[in-house]
Amino acid sequence: MGFAVLAKGPIGIVMPLGIIGSYLLFFDCIPDAPAGLGWLRRMTRYFAPRRIVRIISTLRLGWGLPLVALVALPWYIAVGVKTHGEWLVGFLGKHNLGRFTQPLEHHNGLPIYYLVAILVGFFPGSAFLPVAIWKLVTTIRRGSKERPAVALLLCWIWCYVGFFTLAATKLPNYVVPCYPALAIAVGSWLSMAIDRATVRDWRLRAGYWTVVVVGVAATITLAILAHTLLQTDPLPALPGVVAVLAASYVCSYCGEAAFARPWQRVS
Repeated sequence: MGFAVLAKGPIGIVMPLGIIGSYLLFFDCIPDAPAGLGWLRRMTRYFAPRRIVRIISTLRLGWGLPLVALVALPWYIAVGVKTHGEWLVGFLGKHNLGRFTQPLEHHNGLPIYYLVAILVGFFPGSAFLPVAIWKLVTTIRRGSKERPAVALLLCWIWCYVGFFTLAATKLPNYVVPCYPALAIAVGSWLSMAIDRATVRDWRLRAGYWTVVVVGVAATITLAILAHTLLQTDPLPALPGVVAVLAASYVCSYCGEAAFARPWQRVS
């Protein structure tokens, strides 16, 4: 976190604490609440001062914050002295607080901006993302043994998407640090979906055919753009061709015995 603050500013400590803190707040040692208790009284139990103090003590900020300061503060002091404070005002004021409160360089967007950005940037994994996220939510509701890990993944995802959705300045790369969590979610669902006894094949087939359709559209679009804008051969369309061929191969290879276990296919 100290190196993250050194590189990117306060966000390097805000996001890790937000992820871990939200996990502890909503999923760790959930306070008892009678079934008929209203949502407002339930929230008061979650945000009870004694519980908040206990969660803050669990984060061990007394050790963590001085360690972060030990890593990052000497450079901030040095560059502040060297630039007579101008760099600190520009970096912390404009490029951190300013980007959150107002759109800079016309980089604004609708509340669904990052949902669209993830669907594009996380492709082809995004073809399976909706069902993978739904699986995480149902796992939380069932209270299975995977619940703690799944809860941490959800906190990881929603903290990045939620925080930067609130920010005025929007860029697709802002939510890239949550891509590992998205990849774990999709990968775990695909791994489980190999077993046809637990997941119906149509979800997998729908995901792969989505990759095929998007791959065809991307191939045509990239080929046209390469020819009209770049005045070059259609080589930029190759990623779309790869997506089409790979997804088509999986769909055709599996056939009626779709997604049998790998050792069964080999045998």
